[in-house]
Parts: sequence; structure tokens; C-alpha cells
Amino acid sequence: LFSPLANLSGISSAESLRVSEAIHEAYLEVTEEGTEAGGSAVVTGDIQHSSELEEFRADHPFLFLVKHNPSDMIL
Repeated sequence: LFSPLANLSGISSAESLRVSEAIHEAYLEVTEEGTEAGGSAVVTGDIQHSSELEEFRADHPFLFLVKHNPSDMIL
């Protein structure tokens, strides 16, 4: 897909079409009031407060899960 030799003939007739960069931005904010993800959903719950921000650069495949520790269930 990112190679100059990529074959994207199924989506365009341009011979030299390729993808040079793909960017996806998402966020998950967890506060005492609840959780907001992507600006479109809010879920309330009992969440410990933290004022630290941490940047996570997803430059490789990954899986993100939220686990409820007392029940060991994936939310």
C-alpha cells in the first residue's frame, strides 16, 4: 500500500497511485465523571483520578481493552 510499486488499480486508473502516509487520531479521556472516547460517547463509572497525561504512539498493530478489575471482565 505504501510502496511505489503498490497496485491500487481496483480503486483508480492512475498508474502511479500509492499511499504515502496514513494518520488516524483518536482519544480516550478517563475522569472521575466518566469516560469520553472520540468525542462521541460518554460512559460513567467509578474511575480513579489521575492528572498525568501519557502519549501513546501506535506505530505498530495493537489491541486496546478496558478491563473491570473486580470482575476481570472486558468492558
